[in-house]
Amino acid sequence: MICNPSTSQALPLPKVKTRRVKVRTFVVYDPIAKLFKLLSMTWPCYGTSGKNCEEYQVLTLGAQTLLWRMVDCCLPHHPVDDGICIDGCLYYQAMVDFGSGHYTIVCFDVRSETFRFVKKARGMALYGASVLVNYEGRLGQLQSDGLHIAGIVTCHTRSLELWVLVDAEKHEWSKFVYALPSMWKNVVAEAELYIVGRTSTNDIVLSRHYSSDVFYYNPERNTVIRVEFQGMDVFNHLRVHTFLNHVEDVKLMQL
Repeated sequence: MICNPSTSQALPLPKVKTRRVKVRTFVVYDPIAKLFKLLSMTWPCYGTSGKNCEEYQVLTLGAQTLLWRMVDCCLPHHPVDDGICIDGCLYYQAMVDFGSGHYTIVCFDVRSETFRFVKKARGMALYGASVLVNYEGRLGQLQSDGLHIAGIVTCHTRSLELWVLVDAEKHEWSKFVYALPSMWKNVVAEAELYIVGRTSTNDIVLSRHYSSDVFYYNPERNTVIRVEFQGMDVFNHLRVHTFLNHVEDVKLMQL
């Protein structure tokens, strides 16, 4: 299904052509052709041969006939995060050779429907310990200072690290370290946070897994602001997912 949360409209999409059971789908955008596409990957959930994706398919929204098309990928992998679309490219973290512990960053060109791979720099953390962000039109990656496993950020965290991709062909990255202000401990208190992402105004957004509290850290002003959403008490014991840069669109969808 594809759903517009502003209008509560939901439309069915063609079923992915697969005999596999597990499916992971990304929504991507081609800014040149002004087309939305879906990239779906499927893999088996049985057997002992591993969990690499075995089928890669693309569907173009708005086409006269909605059909899934198979595309090739030179390196079998397994996606491990939701990814981010920047200037016609989808970037996401993935495990290569499932179970090996080897991770990389996948770049899917939406227009040409081809895959490339970007190696991480030494010191970069992937899979659960970091998040990919849009840094002024370039791919960036945010992580904590490494004091805690699984990327958890607490009052004891001293700094956040930002890695920015300089050259995808040469796998070159630049590193920026943001020392957190002295007020950090008082504002965060006992909360355990995860990094959500970065806004266009350079605010780094952090959230709690089981609370509606959201924290905005601005490295330029060196400030921390805590925002608590009212009326969310009923969800206190449920997992909360925070998304950035939502724009309402009340137009009815047509597929």
